[in-house]
Amino acid sequence: MKVKCKKNFVISDRLVCSKGEMIDVEPFDATWFEESRPWIPSPNDNPYVIHSDRRVQAIGYGFKRGWCEIKMYDGKDVANHYRGIDFNDYFELIEMPLTAENVEKIHNICIGRAENTNTFFVEGIKNTYWYDKKKIEKRTEEIENMLMQLPKNFRKSVGGGWSFLQMCMRDDDVQWTGLHVTMEKLMCLGIACGKMEYLMPKELWCALPAGMPYVVIKDE
Repeated sequence: MKVKCKKNFVISDRLVCSKGEMIDVEPFDATWFEESRPWIPSPNDNPYVIHSDRRVQAIGYGFKRGWCEIKMYDGKDVANHYRGIDFNDYFELIEMPLTAENVEKIHNICIGRAENTNTFFVEGIKNTYWYDKKKIEKRTEEIENMLMQLPKNFRKSVGGGWSFLQMCMRDDDVQWTGLHVTMEKLMCLGIACGKMEYLMPKELWCALPAGMPYVVIKDE
């Protein structure tokens, strides 16, 4: 995911990124934080890893929690449990690129266990996925950002929906994946967060080209 630095981000005399700099931010699962750092409140926001070309790695605990952890890439601690930072003051979201890697990453983060009470399932074409409600809520903005990079015919306000078979392409005519299972994961994430839906019930898919569903992005 691309973010833009609003002002110099310096911690413990280490320049993580400069004003105006575009950097990559990697989303990750905060479960291990909760297990290994019980003294830190449970996250209500999305955690990210900020990658800097200055060999400094910043782990932001939510962009709104006022906490972060800075490490050198060689693992040496620079400043642990640094407080008083509002990441929203330093960074703005530019884009979550629609790539197979990002879809897989977000999908893996959002997966939940069927036996948990805070999970629900989405039935795809060949697979059924169980998602964690809270994790889906936290990642909705990123999921929607990726969905909006699909061809505009998928949008309810433009084309009214399109075949699942066309989900392998982005709106810039770039093929972002060649695997139906990866396309299915993006579709199921979209359905899970309420931003996408099937246009016809499953029992009618056999009448559609290749037996594949038509789906629509709910952008209205």
